[in-house]
Amino acid sequence: MKGIGINRERPDRTNHFFNRAKTAAERSSCLRRMVGAVIINKDGVEISSGYVGSPRGVEDCLLRGVCFRIELGIKSGQNYELCRSVHAEQNAIINAARVGTSIVGCDMYIYSKKILGTYPSEGEKKDDDCFLQVGIPHFCKIFSPAPVGKIKLT
Repeated sequence: MKGIGINRERPDRTNHFFNRAKTAAERSSCLRRMVGAVIINKDGVEISSGYVGSPRGVEDCLLRGVCFRIELGIKSGQNYELCRSVHAEQNAIINAARVGTSIVGCDMYIYSKKILGTYPSEGEKKDDDCFLQVGIPHFCKIFSPAPVGKIKLT
């Protein structure tokens, strides 16, 4: 503001929404990764968010203190059908659908932080196709720490 001596930094839109996704990721109950996703409409308003975790009413790995896939010796990125968790991106889409909010033409910002293991290379293309199918033409992903060649901005 001019004239009253206030001097502060304001994050740009992209960093603001990545910060929102990072905050959502803090709610994650997966022992391997913390992932958060936010869906933003064309006006720049957050309309939905999600984090990686068990379906409603199902005890999560964080509460159990053990990951079923780790117990079975399953490598990161394999045998997702045995995982108790729902992806953050899926949860954001599901949460919008539960309240009847259209996500067609919206953007999605995704933050992912590795806890255990490595980032899988399989499955990303399938996720990307899912976003397009539900009407999200633009999505941004950021990984922490950043794996070589994995940051994807579309």
